[in-house]
Amino acid sequence: MNVTYVLSYDKCFTSALVKMFDVRIRILKKELTDDDHLREIIEIFSLNKNVLEKSIQYLSEYDHIYNIEVISKNDKIALVNIVTDQCPIFNIMKNFGMHGNEYPMMERVDRDGKMFWRMRLDSMHKVNHVAEVLKEKLAIEDVSIKIDKGRTIDTRSLYILKEAYELGFFNVPKSIGLNELSEILHIPPTTLNLILRRALKTVLEESLK
Repeated sequence: MNVTYVLSYDKCFTSALVKMFDVRIRILKKELTDDDHLREIIEIFSLNKNVLEKSIQYLSEYDHIYNIEVISKNDKIALVNIVTDQCPIFNIMKNFGMHGNEYPMMERVDRDGKMFWRMRLDSMHKVNHVAEVLKEKLAIEDVSIKIDKGRTIDTRSLYILKEAYELGFFNVPKSIGLNELSEILHIPPTTLNLILRRALKTVLEESLK
């Protein structure tokens, strides 16, 4: 299952960047180097060009970053390649969730500096144990857990959803009601309503990630 841990950790430079400069950050790639450091490609966004420059300067002077390369930059977005010490959070998570070339990944930092770490785990025991270890070893007070069990939309449900869309069921106002749609698709209204809601929920969850 795919698991996202949401937590605050002030010692992380990405969280510090967000809090100090009010920028937005995405981690696009994370990999271990041959000398056991971390190589990360991060995207920094700001509407203020000067703030973007200050953020890059901050990274270049950060004690635990050994190499920094600006891959591309315009007035709003900078793509930066950095080599840094292994993050304590990463070190804990990699012991539980590494599969082949898959690594625990910090996807983003929100406006409050909270980090969203994503990884794959195969049991609820591991899910809860990771949270406990993070709290105990790094003194992180609050760790929220979001689980995506990977539900996908089946072919039949997708067909029904498309038919409903094309016939105007989602128009405002509706071009066709549930009962009429039920007669066309030969599916009882209650069953049809359930299929549509589940299919729509799956599509929205995927689109709004």
